[in-house]
Amino acid sequence: GWGQLYVSGSVQDYWNGQGSDKQYQLGYSNSYKAVTYGLSMTRSQASNGRAQNSFLLNFSLPLGRRDNAGTPQLRLGLAHDSNGATNQQATISGNLGADSRFSYGLSAMNANRNGASGSANGQYRSQSALISGVYSAGKGYRSASAGLSGTVVGHAGGVSFSSYGSETFALVEAKGAEGAGVSSYPGVAVDAHGYALVPYLSPYQLNEISLDPKGAASDVELDETTRKV
Repeated sequence: GWGQLYVSGSVQDYWNGQGSDKQYQLGYSNSYKAVTYGLSMTRSQASNGRAQNSFLLNFSLPLGRRDNAGTPQLRLGLAHDSNGATNQQATISGNLGADSRFSYGLSAMNANRNGASGSANGQYRSQSALISGVYSAGKGYRSASAGLSGTVVGHAGGVSFSSYGSETFALVEAKGAEGAGVSSYPGVAVDAHGYALVPYLSPYQLNEISLDPKGAASDVELDETTRKV
């Protein structure tokens, strides 16, 4: 009920330089029902003696039922510093789909020095790759980008794809269980050839791999759904 209060500070010296950079921060955050709010104050002092004070006030609240995983989240922020710069920002983010494969974000900002700007981004996690796109526009500029990322693994049974980039993978072979989900990772399921790649395993430790028969054909019976490797 009292919220969270934090104080932090840092000092940075340079090997062959004069003076040091100092930064101090004081912040408080709490929530009331579905609304989360916070206030922070920062003082920065450069090695040349120039100092700046910054203030940030932010709110966050769901635009719908909190127990719904797909409910969009609204974030509002107001910033001001001792040099006279002020900006307001509003962001809406959320995800869609039964297993949250599609995520999106919309952001709008208004600054007293740089004018208004906005951006939109989206990501879709398929079984084979992560597809992303961003579009932003502001005073005097427009920008658009797209991305495609993933992992390809060759093995004795062929080639398997994953939308995750991980240093450790488990290769699951479950012939006949095509479509079954694996280890609750969005987008990870047994492919048409009977294989799946499970990311983020802990090396040299015991990892539990599990199959969810929900996505497989109704006439498929699994001898086992969990294995520790």
